[in-house]
Amino acid sequence: MIEVKNISKYYNEKNKDLFYALNDISFTLKDGEVVSLLGHNGAGKTTLIKCLSSLLYPSSGVIEWNGCDIYKNIRNYRRQISYTLGGERGIYNRLTGRENIEYLSALKGVFRKQLKEKINDYVEELEMKEFIDKRAETYSRGMKQKIHLIYALLLNANIIFLDEPTAGMDPISAEKTRNFIKRAVKEEKRTVLITSHIMREVEELSDRIMILFHGSKKFDGDIEYFKKYTTKEIVCNCKLIYSEKSKELIQSIERQYCISCNYDMDIDKGEIFLTLMGKSSKELVERYIKQLAEVILDINFEQPSLETNYIHYISELEKEG
Repeated sequence: MIEVKNISKYYNEKNKDLFYALNDISFTLKDGEVVSLLGHNGAGKTTLIKCLSSLLYPSSGVIEWNGCDIYKNIRNYRRQISYTLGGERGIYNRLTGRENIEYLSALKGVFRKQLKEKINDYVEELEMKEFIDKRAETYSRGMKQKIHLIYALLLNANIIFLDEPTAGMDPISAEKTRNFIKRAVKEEKRTVLITSHIMREVEELSDRIMILFHGSKKFDGDIEYFKKYTTKEIVCNCKLIYSEKSKELIQSIERQYCISCNYDMDIDKGEIFLTLMGKSSKELVERYIKQLAEVILDINFEQPSLETNYIHYISELEKEG
């Protein structure tokens, strides 16, 4: 278990006040837990991961692993962790993908004979068999990301830091990679901290989320709780009969409530798809649905996505300054 206690990281800027990249952050990473770290660019995510991976010393506060300060037992701690840099960083273009993995693993004290079978399994699962023995200079960004990922998961590390693990991958490849991560992480009960801007990825992989905003921790908890905590509006999807009457009713609603309705028309099928938003299903029914009742073909209500809630949450933080 990792315990982060009141850590801050600040820098002295010439003729300016101290700049806080991290400001009094505290949280716990439990054994076998997968946590996603969210935040806008510049929120402090990379700084925090560098501190947790012992690449950067915090200016104040303590990071403990199983009750011991990581910097007082740094060699032993580093044997327990693995960190993906992501993208071009840490990849040697003149080496093949396999040679990169073997070299980086050797630096951690894990050598070729111990890795051969496992590398082949991971390469097969991530569909890299055709490319693994080619120079990395021929790889796309997504392929290089897979090399980082294979290396990170190959090691017998109990704690893994994954920086945007599917960056640069097409949707199909990203989905397969997420499934690979889920299997490799959950089966072996590793502790994982992920940074990602892909909310679907966050929902699929995470036990909980933590949100940073300008160096401060603003939320730390379960995804479903975050949705309930931040949901201001729910979505109503209506399928209407395509007719002049339907269009007149939509225009009437727009005038009455001073809104611009979001809708698409499928003339061939004779349907209009209308999206409405409100604070509750009761409000939506009273305001809109009753007026549209005679032209409605189908209707359903849904909670906003994690991405929508996250965007609204960050917007509110920005308004608060």
